[in-house]
Amino acid sequence: PDESPGIYAGLRIDRVVRTPGDSAIAATFGLALPTAPTSVPGAHVYDVEDRIVTDHPVENVLVTDPLPAGFEAVDQTFRTSAPGIGESNDALALDYQSIYRTRVVSFVHHLDPGAYAIHYLVR
Repeated sequence: PDESPGIYAGLRIDRVVRTPGDSAIAATFGLALPTAPTSVPGAHVYDVEDRIVTDHPVENVLVTDPLPAGFEAVDQTFRTSAPGIGESNDALALDYQSIYRTRVVSFVHHLDPGAYAIHYLVR
């Protein structure tokens, strides 16, 4: 039916938004359409996690994550970035990540079956 939330069929990506260092979830987006608009307070930094779950090995995984209206990705490669903020123990070691004005693009050559997380900060 049209209201079905989706079926796990080999590869799944969910987005979770949190305050850095906090385990409480501010917003989550999966396969189903949201029942209500999501909003978070402005003037804060948030940790965006893209959870990738796969049941088989996959090659050349490219995740293009569009930024919601009003968000700007934080480039943590600058020396002026706060050290340690947004770092996570479950983060996937990426082969490539690039921040654009409207999206964040992440790439990894190979994933074995399992669950992985891509993290980046937005304000």
